[in-house]
Amino acid sequence: KRKKKSKNRRKKERAAERAQNAEERQEEDERATPSPPADFEAPERATQENQDRHRLDEEVQKEKIEAEKRAQMKEREERAAQQAASSKRSDAERLKRDAEERAKEQKEKDKRAERRERKGMKLAEEECRDVWALEKKLAKDAKKRSPP
Repeated sequence: KRKKKSKNRRKKERAAERAQNAEERQEEDERATPSPPADFEAPERATQENQDRHRLDEEVQKEKIEAEKRAQMKEREERAAQQAASSKRSDAERLKRDAEERAKEQKEKDKRAERRERKGMKLAEEECRDVWALEKKLAKDAKKRSPP
């Protein structure tokens, strides 16, 4: 019990010392800071300063908003330019592919025409051969029939 009482007493003493120290520090701080001179126009000046500060804050805010809008517009323009460039590229690529396809088709048509032409020539040759063979045969038959 005695220990407990002395412990509690020490706690109370320390708490009282801390409170005293805090009060003393506060008094020293108050003495150290000089009080502002009496100024009868202070409230008016304070309101004017607040109004000026408020106006400046508004102007800064407006400038920030305008800068943000400009940045967004610039981004939009850049995106539009990129899209235009990519669409031009894709158009050019599409035109190139179309031209290549047309060239390929024309080449195939030319090959087919050439084959038809060759086939026609072969047929004509065969017909000529047949005709010549017939003429030859007829000539032989005519020779056989005619007296020497």
